[in-house]
Amino acid sequence: MRPDTWKTPFLVLLVLSAVGAVVHNVVPVGPAVAGILAYPFGVLAGDFGISMYCMLMVVAWQASLAYVLPLDCVPILTYSTGYYRMGDMARIGWVPTVALVALTATLLPALCALLGFA
Repeated sequence: MRPDTWKTPFLVLLVLSAVGAVVHNVVPVGPAVAGILAYPFGVLAGDFGISMYCMLMVVAWQASLAYVLPLDCVPILTYSTGYYRMGDMARIGWVPTVALVALTATLLPALCALLGFA
């Protein structure tokens, strides 16, 4: 297998979207996640031949995605009511996280092409 065969936009977007989802569960504030991920993801976009706008859309989507742990601003407000536990959110939150990572990798290139960013 040649080293360049795995450099497809789908795989790159899938991996970086998953990295963004993990980082957002560690860093609980969306704007901080966007600031942390924008530069490295932008550099990787240039390296892999992906549009910078498309990659920054990945950063924006992942900066607004925090369903596994109640550490983001909105989930922490509802978590403080005591209606659910952290384990409940982790047990259910992985489903939308995986779905949105998959949607980011599959629909985002088409959306970027539709908007003229590809």
